[in-house]
Amino acid sequence: MENAAISLPFLKYESQLLGRDELGHQQLSPYFFIASPQTDLEPILSAPQHLFFEAGKFAALEITLEQILTEKPDFALCMTTAGAYRSHMAYHYSMALNSRFALLDFKHHNIITCLQETVVNAIVHGNLGINGHYKTVDSMDAYYIQIEQQLKIEPYKNRRVTVCAWDYEKHLTLSVTDQGSGFVIPEMQESNDLPYGRGLQLVQSLSDATWLSEDLRTIYMRFNY
Repeated sequence: MENAAISLPFLKYESQLLGRDELGHQQLSPYFFIASPQTDLEPILSAPQHLFFEAGKFAALEITLEQILTEKPDFALCMTTAGAYRSHMAYHYSMALNSRFALLDFKHHNIITCLQETVVNAIVHGNLGINGHYKTVDSMDAYYIQIEQQLKIEPYKNRRVTVCAWDYEKHLTLSVTDQGSGFVIPEMQESNDLPYGRGLQLVQSLSDATWLSEDLRTIYMRFNY
C-alpha cells in the first residue's frame, strides 16, 4: 500500500512537534498515515505503530495532533468523517484493541458495542450535525440521504473522529472525540421523549464508568479487567 502524499508544511509541523532527542537526533515519527477512506483498516491497525491518521484536510488534523500529543494514548486512530463512516471504524478498532491488549471475550463484546454507539454518535450527531426522529421506513430513508448529503459539503466532510485507548494496570480507558458542537448524555427518564441518547445510555450500562470532556465533544469509557 502506498502512503498518502502529505504536504511539506505538515511534515515540518510534525517534525517541530516531535523535536530531537538528548543527542540532537530527530526523533522517529510514531505516525502511520492511511492513504484514503477506501484503505483496508485491518492490516494497517496490525502494524507496530500506535497512532494512525487518515490523510485529509491539514487544519483539522493539526488540531487533532495537538490533542493526541497532549493526552499521549497508547493507541489512537483518527479519520475524516467520511472515512470513519465508510470504513467500519469502530469494528476494526475494537479488533485491534483485542489483539493488542488481549481483552477478555465478555469485555470485548461490551467494548465493541460501546465503540459502535459512540462512533456513530460522533459521526452523525456530532460531525454531521444530524438530529431527529427516525421511527418509520420513510424517516430512515431520509436519515441516510441526509448523511450522504452532509458528507459532501463543508464543514462536515473534513471534520474528524478520533478514538484513543489507554491501557492501565487494571482497566482500559477509551475515548471518542468529534468536532461538532458538543452533546450531553440524557437522563434515563428522559429517553422516551428524545430523538437521540438511548445509545449513549447503553454505553453507560455496559461500561464501568462514563464521563464527558469539558467541551462536551469527547466521551470517555472505562472498562475494568
